[in-house]
Amino acid sequence: MQTLKCLYKKTATLKDYILLLDKDNKLLQPLVQESDNAEYKYFLQSTIVGWNENYKGEFTFEQFSYLKDIISRLDPFQCKKNSATNMKTDVWETLLERVGDDVITHLLKYPSMFTSTVGNSFIQISGADIHKLKSSVSSESNIDKMSMFYAKTTKEKLPKSFKLSEYNASISGALNLLSSIYTKEKLYKKTKNKKVQRMHPRFLELKKLMIRLLQKHRHCNYHILLNRYCPASKSKKSQNREIRCRILLSKYTRSHDVYCYIRAVVYKLIPRKLWGSNHNREAFLRNVRNFLNLGRYEKFSSKQLMYKIRISDIDWCKTSSSHVSPQESLEREFIVQKLLTWLLTHVIMVILKSMFYITESSVYRNHVFFYRKMVWKDLKRLGMKDYVERGVLRKLPNDIGEEKSLKFGFYNLRFLPKKSSVRPIITKSVIPQVKTKNFNLKAALETLKYVTKKSPELVGSAVFGMHDVYDIWKKFVNNARQKNYSELYFVKLDIEKCYDTMIQYRLMCILVDILNQEKDKTFIMRHYVICGTNQGRLFKNHKWNVTSTSDHQPDMVKFIQDMEPSTALSNKIIIEVSSYEIDGAKQLLQNLSCHISDNIVKINKSYYKQDTGVFQGSTLSNMLCNIYYGQMEKEYLHGLDKDGILVRMVDDFLLVTPSLEKAQQFLKIMSAGIPRYGCKINSQKTVTNFEVGDTYTATSLPSEAVFPWCGLLINTKTLEVNVDYEVYRGIDMADTFTMDLTKQPGKSLINKMKQTVSLKCHPIFMDGQVNSFSTLLTNLCRMWHFAACRFFCMCERLAAKNRIEDNPSFFMNVLLLLVKHSNKYCTICTITRTTNLWLCLKTFLPFLVARKASCMALLKLVKLNLKKQSKKIDVCTREKIEEIIQWANK
Repeated sequence: MQTLKCLYKKTATLKDYILLLDKDNKLLQPLVQESDNAEYKYFLQSTIVGWNENYKGEFTFEQFSYLKDIISRLDPFQCKKNSATNMKTDVWETLLERVGDDVITHLLKYPSMFTSTVGNSFIQISGADIHKLKSSVSSESNIDKMSMFYAKTTKEKLPKSFKLSEYNASISGALNLLSSIYTKEKLYKKTKNKKVQRMHPRFLELKKLMIRLLQKHRHCNYHILLNRYCPASKSKKSQNREIRCRILLSKYTRSHDVYCYIRAVVYKLIPRKLWGSNHNREAFLRNVRNFLNLGRYEKFSSKQLMYKIRISDIDWCKTSSSHVSPQESLEREFIVQKLLTWLLTHVIMVILKSMFYITESSVYRNHVFFYRKMVWKDLKRLGMKDYVERGVLRKLPNDIGEEKSLKFGFYNLRFLPKKSSVRPIITKSVIPQVKTKNFNLKAALETLKYVTKKSPELVGSAVFGMHDVYDIWKKFVNNARQKNYSELYFVKLDIEKCYDTMIQYRLMCILVDILNQEKDKTFIMRHYVICGTNQGRLFKNHKWNVTSTSDHQPDMVKFIQDMEPSTALSNKIIIEVSSYEIDGAKQLLQNLSCHISDNIVKINKSYYKQDTGVFQGSTLSNMLCNIYYGQMEKEYLHGLDKDGILVRMVDDFLLVTPSLEKAQQFLKIMSAGIPRYGCKINSQKTVTNFEVGDTYTATSLPSEAVFPWCGLLINTKTLEVNVDYEVYRGIDMADTFTMDLTKQPGKSLINKMKQTVSLKCHPIFMDGQVNSFSTLLTNLCRMWHFAACRFFCMCERLAAKNRIEDNPSFFMNVLLLLVKHSNKYCTICTITRTTNLWLCLKTFLPFLVARKASCMALLKLVKLNLKKQSKKIDVCTREKIEEIIQWANK
């Protein structure tokens, strides 16, 4: 209901809306009668109507037609698939009888109607599709930071389309430049003679400054400044490739040096009069520095760019020296904001993209790296050479490459920095062939999901997330404790370059075997959208689902109840977009063969064909990987998980077994490699909890040590599970999250902190049947310690007026809200709400003490609340918890 209120000016139940239409009491019979069944009454109360303007037409309230005739007269886009056509037709017939043709036609044609379903969510049954509505927040206010990422050229050269290079330093050039920044309505005054254009007085001085800007651009040597502030040297070609790659990866330019370069360019390029004062220039540069320090997914708005800019200092935007009206003040602010935004997006960002390759990293999360293009060119060459030499990519003659790309389409390839190498990522091309290809791949992916869901053995031991791991682990723990095994043996290993080494012919044979079993079936793909609102923004999650005709559920309400968990749908709107038959198994195989065997990649002006494996980043890569290695397990690893478990997260295997013989057999098979499947393990990542001697290259942990796997730390004796926070070592906390400060930063902080709590309070860590009370307390304590680190890191990112010292009660409420949110995850364990709250405040206390100068008021509130909670916990329990806190925080 809350989401609907954000989308429409007015909302009401269907019953109230019909009574609103009947303002003159012209209904021929009561809308609700005593003899009506419960379904009809519920329908009137649970169906919500949303509208923006009141309808002024008249209604007769008489029935002349059947329901199917009314629907047939409507535009099919106005009446959704699950409205009167196939939902609760009995109640609609009753409603038609009570209100007549006009009202039913109006309901299905003008307002939007939503019927309730699981988890306080609604399914749209009529009206304009809400997923096509534009967000209430203008995208123009946010600066598109991504336009400067992933430069395709490797030359450190300004593009021909650069605005300052496009125009001459003349009056006409300045006018053209101003026209690219402002609309004609802003630039020119309205005159009686439409043929005569007179520039607004406020732009006359700016026109002169634009001429000066164009002149200064001609004399600005960007490369000399670049080499001075961001020097780069080439690595020696004689070095070992891996060592050379490591050295090149370390040669990124610090964001501070990039900022110094941009500051020098601004000083050299932009006329001082344009700023109005040194204060404005320095304020702009500080804001640009903040922009450069943003994480990969963080947003930056024009409002943030204007922070601490004094409009009163800028003389060129003034029309008179007399008293300034509020309207004139807003006009000046808009003009300056438009100019500064243009300077950032069309000058500074273009210069950055021309001189640097800007990318994120697979290791350092959201941190943005700036590489000089001469450095990145060498890295890219090394990456390409490695893939060509290993036979993953084969260069095609240009004529054959162009022919194949026209037929099959092509993908673009970029590289993502890792610790000691680069990872290839393919990105979708925008040409029509690839769009069609991507649509076909979506159908293939959803079909394979349907087939593997019905036959889980096809993907072997693959797990698709931590919830799958939790279900398997809990079942194994209960079984192991019942059987009371004296010793359990753990083996963890990783397939080296799993995506690149898959043999395409073998993969196609597996897919043929799977889909041939489905050759007589017809598949239906349903496309639906789940919508909601977040901080005033409408977000949309497009989903697809494939089933065979025999399993297809035409009723959207029942489908949603079966498919989506109610918790994920709280306060959401679901819209069914379409349901249609898709290609059969034969055509799906052709599409998959085209994707796997005819994958054309374009790099600069050269074309390459992928001869081995599938590229990471493809829509299908994870699914194909799971099916491929699932078949390999069936042939080579069958029976090794008896009395134990074998799980695989894409390419990370974990075997836990009471049999030392089986653990050694698993290690022997995988260490020797499986050439039939191109499988070879990365021996540096192989870990066991038993001695393996000199036979294998593996890290043997002491039997009492905790065992790491995919973010988990498993106690090999008790099978209890902790969070592995070692994965954050060496990473700046600011790079582990994305925070939207462009609108409602307080809400953004709360949402991000809730996400942090949810991730670290997963049931696998908080289940009392898996973990002991002390382990549960340790997990909770470490979670609050991690949350505190992230909380204060986020607070430092807030604007000065939003800091802790200015509103301590708000931040105290945030802590209480987080405890309330975490209590939902404590229901499966024995930790009380009082203990949880006390633990949270106790963990946050040292952080506040360390920041006493800026957090004194919040510190007092935390101490006050802590004192209240301490009285509710007995001394023995409190001392035990304090011991665990000291141990957990080591």
